[in-house]
Amino acid sequence: MINSLLGKKILILGAGTWLVPHIKKANELGLLTYVTDWSDSAEGKKYAHCFKAIDLKDKEATLKFAEENRIEAIYTSADIGVQTAAYVARNMGLPYHTEELAFNATNKGSMRNKAQKTGLPIPAFYTTNNLSEAIDIAKKNRYPLIIKPVDNFSSRGVSVLNNEQELIDFFDESLSSSFEGKVIIEEFMTGTEGSVEAIIQNGCVHVLGICNKIKSELPYRYDLQLNYPGEFSTRQNHAIAAFIDKLVEGFEIKNGIIHVEIMVDSESVKLIEFGIRGCGSKVITHLIPAMIEFDVVKFLILNSFQIEQEITLNKSRSGVLKFIMLDSGEISKIEGIESVKKIEGVIDFDIERNVGDLIGLVKDGRTRPGYLLAVAEDRNKLNNIVEKVNKTFSISYKQE
Repeated sequence: MINSLLGKKILILGAGTWLVPHIKKANELGLLTYVTDWSDSAEGKKYAHCFKAIDLKDKEATLKFAEENRIEAIYTSADIGVQTAAYVARNMGLPYHTEELAFNATNKGSMRNKAQKTGLPIPAFYTTNNLSEAIDIAKKNRYPLIIKPVDNFSSRGVSVLNNEQELIDFFDESLSSSFEGKVIIEEFMTGTEGSVEAIIQNGCVHVLGICNKIKSELPYRYDLQLNYPGEFSTRQNHAIAAFIDKLVEGFEIKNGIIHVEIMVDSESVKLIEFGIRGCGSKVITHLIPAMIEFDVVKFLILNSFQIEQEITLNKSRSGVLKFIMLDSGEISKIEGIESVKKIEGVIDFDIERNVGDLIGLVKDGRTRPGYLLAVAEDRNKLNNIVEKVNKTFSISYKQE
């Protein structure tokens, strides 16, 4: 608890499962937490001092709630709440990112235009809301191509296209996943995909972690595994760090956190996309802090009150986020979850399905059925933990 924060009011946008640690940390710091979420049954509701069911995209309702309760700071770790947070902050004179930055960080078309002007390498891209135009765009470019909504998250509506028929078949699904009603059609980049977590204080960048990713089988593009530290050469790591510095300067990010997804090859680092929030799936709340012994969420909440902090990153352990994928079928038995959680080095583990649930095709990050978070002193020890986990739990399926 920090005396200067005791009893101050913070508005937190988002109360889903992954956001609960942020609410709890604010409570630990002595703050009064005012929390919104579209769902009146969101898990974080029970930890809030005051909760109201408001869609995170509803700027006016959120502003009204904030003004009525005389909010003193605003905070979100949900992409969908970023533009609303910036709007409320401007109207109430609260510390937060500008509305321009909030838009650029959540609209992929605008993000790419800004990145291009900044001189950041990006894939060739086009935006459209019309299938005929999309077909014309594709004819002028080489397959494979990527299609994605300009403004959604967790790989919703994202697919790799190998030919015109696949574009026709998937176009409406991608378009309907966009809030604005537009898609991006872009170059299919090759190389090693990774992501970077970094915090910024007064324009100074501190990289918390760099990972390489294992991706799903095509045509979908969700993550299967994040490996920290990433399997990049010293030269590539230097290039990544320089890329992050240029992004922060070009987009004029002064404070907070960024989650940057990149494609790395022998020649360059290219921007896939970035967010002005930390990585989800407990990476920023559990995995990164265990790797480097730094309380990231505490830093971010204090930052929302413009409180400067000493940044000391004490450790450099290896870490992994591995999503547990299941076979198709009806689950008849789940065994070993609690035993896995007792394995040394395991931070968290869960199969987010129950006996009787049907497992089908996973198309995006929302429907991955389970996850493992673990840390160790080096990669070999971490691989041993993952192997032990795989031998400790089991899933059985109903026989036809």
